Amino acid sequence: MMKVAGQASILSMACSASTQTIAVGTELENHAATIHLWDVRSNPSPKATYSEVHSDDVTSLAFHPSQPTMLVSGSTDGLVSVHDTTILDEDELTVQTLNHNASIHDAAFLNNTELFALSHDEMFALYDVADEKETGDAAQDFGDLRKVLGCQYVANVTTKVDGSGAILGAGAQDKENFELVFLAKAADGSWALDLANKVVLPGAHGSEIVRSFCFFDDEQVVFTTGEDGNVKAWRAG
Repeated sequence: MMKVAGQASILSMACSASTQTIAVGTELENHAATIHLWDVRSNPSPKATYSEVHSDDVTSLAFHPSQPTMLVSGSTDGLVSVHDTTILDEDELTVQTLNHNASIHDAAFLNNTELFALSHDEMFALYDVADEKETGDAAQDFGDLRKVLGCQYVANVTTKVDGSGAILGAGAQDKENFELVFLAKAADGSWALDLANKVVLPGAHGSEIVRSFCFFDDEQVVFTTGEDGNVKAWRAG
């Protein structure tokens, strides 16, 4: 059992199989929102704790796909930050900070140099975090996905393990509908949402919101969880 000091609720978690590290982010408590890192092979105490990275709840965490010591965090303070967890000094830990200007719901790397950020009010943008990029401005800003996708909410974004893009799960509880939309590179090198080939999960979770989804390409199966208390598995055909 791994232990977190204090009573702060854990709001986010990420795992790195290659380094056997678990990272968790907490809500703001006593003026601190904290990121804890554990080595699962070691003792129950965190191997690192960062309490000055964000000024509000840490709502999203994800490790880099090929550099597992790099961690991206998102917060309700509107910031998305990239951290080098090999650096012990917390003042030097953060290598890049991006201001999404809205409370972060989800953020993760799409590939080695690009990441996405999704806010709690469905504002979606992509950022290039390559070394030569210094401004932190969005490389592509999709704006409010509710208008782009014709949905009421976006549950989450799941990245493809091969770096080819991501799947966005968008729902409309009034229509009892949930759709999977692929984000991929277009011929000109920009990212685009493939609205023509979206996958519809008919009925979804009825009039209840779908909170999360994940997919398994090898098995061609999608799992969804909803506020109706159910976990559903979907397969084409």
